[in-house]
Amino acid sequence: MVTIELINSKALNIVGSDAIEELTQAFRTIGQDNDVRVVVLRGAGGKAFIGGADINEMVTLDRSSAEVFIRRLAGLCEAIRECPVPLQLELAVVGHCRGNGCPAR
Repeated sequence: MVTIELINSKALNIVGSDAIEELTQAFRTIGQDNDVRVVVLRGAGGKAFIGGADINEMVTLDRSSAEVFIRRLAGLCEAIRECPVPLQLELAVVGHCRGNGCPAR
């Protein structure tokens, strides 16, 4: 079992570019590890599972950088979808769960 914890509790576990890259790489790496039987994804801090994409980052983007941001976010969704390891969301939701924090699998 591998546990991935999104830690950004001060900002409700908002997903920005750094988190997108780290999560994408983590799911790709996990998908290649035959010893991993399950992935647990949880948010830290007790305020929110995931608060969605980082709107503060998004307002600074121009058209070109926004396209890059959206492609990276889509790449994360694909990495999760293509990961052959079952994903368990640790959803003892005690706070908000918005936007990209509501994945369909």
